[in-house]
Amino acid sequence: FDQSESEGGDIVKVEVDRKIRATFTMSGGAAKRQKVDDGGDKECERGPLPLSFLSLNLNGICTRLEKQGGHWLKGIANLVEEKDPDVIAFQEVKLTAKAPAGAARNDGQPRQRDTPYDNDKQNDWQMVCARFLDKEQWCQLYTPYFSCADWRYAGTLTLFKKTLRKPEKFFFNLDLEEGGRHDSNGRVCIAQYSTGLRVANFYAPNNGYNEEKNFISRRAWDASLLGF
Repeated sequence: FDQSESEGGDIVKVEVDRKIRATFTMSGGAAKRQKVDDGGDKECERGPLPLSFLSLNLNGICTRLEKQGGHWLKGIANLVEEKDPDVIAFQEVKLTAKAPAGAARNDGQPRQRDTPYDNDKQNDWQMVCARFLDKEQWCQLYTPYFSCADWRYAGTLTLFKKTLRKPEKFFFNLDLEEGGRHDSNGRVCIAQYSTGLRVANFYAPNNGYNEEKNFISRRAWDASLLGF
């Protein structure tokens, strides 16, 4: 985790006088990881709202694990320990959404975009669980929410501290459409609380250089964002 990457993280910290509960419960593996804890017990439902946020573009979480390994993990752990963020927003995680057997990129088949998986060529999800989510102790303090694309592209991972108040609902699209519909490239995660507070993790498309393709896509995104 070098200096150039750390400068990409935006941290907003608000100091408050509150009791922080921390419970380390190591996960039993990737299969259990899929069963997301939506916030915990009744105390969490009336607990504190998130007040501090850390945002980082990963440009591929597997690339970080493969090429930087322990160096990157140590940097992330030190940053989390120092800042103690309530919410961690990762963009461009590049994990593949679970799909029917034989599914191909952009084939229109339904995906479970909240569930990363391993395909025939890559064991990305297994690696992320074994070397990151199930291994790093600080990860056990957070509940993960994924939104994934059809292939190793875009995607978001948002981590909410388990001692926080439980969000009333989640949206994974800019239309705020309920029912679990995700942005097709996993670019959106919005947590809404009963107080009206919304915490959003967005990964905007690149402007690129192709007027007919990239610019039109980005303008459509910007219009949707303004509407939101």
